[in-house]
Amino acid sequence: MKAPLDIPVSSSDWSGIMSSAGGDLRRLDHVIRFSSVPYSVPESVSAHSFWVCLYAALIHRRLMSTQEPKLDLAVTLHALTHDLPECLTGDVVRTFKYASKDLKRAVDVTETAMFEERMTAEVKSLVASIGDAVPSDDMKYVRTVVKAADFMSLFQYMNREWNRGNLEMRPFVKRMRVDLMAEAIKLKVGIWYEEALSHLYISMADSAMSEPPERTA
Repeated sequence: MKAPLDIPVSSSDWSGIMSSAGGDLRRLDHVIRFSSVPYSVPESVSAHSFWVCLYAALIHRRLMSTQEPKLDLAVTLHALTHDLPECLTGDVVRTFKYASKDLKRAVDVTETAMFEERMTAEVKSLVASIGDAVPSDDMKYVRTVVKAADFMSLFQYMNREWNRGNLEMRPFVKRMRVDLMAEAIKLKVGIWYEEALSHLYISMADSAMSEPPERTA
C-alpha cells in the first residue's frame, strides 16, 4: 500500500490514540455482565464484545452472498463498539433496562450523554463514522444483524451456564427463551433479512436448556 502523497502533520502525534487506548475503554475488562444473576463463570463486557463481533460477522456472511466492503466494515465496527458506553455506566441488567419504554429511553439518553462528555474525540469519531459510511437503510440492516449477534452471545452464555450444572440459571434461561420468541415473532413479517433472522431466533429458543452435540477430541 502506498503512503498518501500529503502526509498530515498530525500523523506524527499519536497522543490521542494512546490516550484512547489506555483510558476508560480498558475498564470494559472489569465490567462484569449479569451482575444480579447467579453465574458460575463471569463474562466481562470486553469478552462479550468480541463474541458479538464474531457472531455478527458470521451472521452477516450467511445473509450476504457477495462482499460489500463498506457494509462489512459497518457490521464489524458496530458490533465491536455497541457496548462502549458501559465502560462508564457499568452493565445495566436487561430485565431492569427493559422494564418500561420510559426507563429504556432514559438509560439510552444518559448513556449517550456520558459517552459524549467523557469519551475521547478519536473514539467518538470512530463510532460516528459507522453511520456515515452506509445509507440509512443499510444501517438498519447493520443494527438488526448486531442485535441478533448480541442475542446469540446471550444464548451461548446462558446455555453454557445451564450445561455446567448451574440450576439457578433456570428462570433466566426461561426468560431468555421468551425474549427470543418475541423477537422471532416481531421479525417474521419483516423484510427479507428480518424474516431470515426470525428463524435464527427460533433456533436459539428451541436449543435453550439442551445439551450441545458431542464432539470428538
